Amino acid sequence: MKQESGGDLYAIGDRTLVNKAYGCMQIRQGVCDDLNARTGTKIKSEQMLGNINLSIFVFREWQKIWNPNGSDEEKSKSWNGGAGYKQRIGDPKYAEYNRKLDAYWSAVKRNLSS
Repeated sequence: MKQESGGDLYAIGDRTLVNKAYGCMQIRQGVCDDLNARTGTKIKSEQMLGNINLSIFVFREWQKIWNPNGSDEEKSKSWNGGAGYKQRIGDPKYAEYNRKLDAYWSAVKRNLSS
């Protein structure tokens, strides 16, 4: 998430699209709609702007639904690629994104083993 927003709590991604991505975790309305339908909440993606606690809550709750037993690495990949992200790994549209995620998680693993 940070690679897309630079950690900016007020980031707005994909400004040219109808469903923009809001906040440092780049949360779209589709994620909120999915969560709202399953949990009865009434969260709007625009509420993520400046609200790290709500952003983390939405991320964690969405992951409980779509990726409950995944590693942190799998969760980060599924967040941008969707629940079926593994099917897109060979897709050229996701190649650069997956390369960056792989590099990030390789660095994390190196730091943990140091």
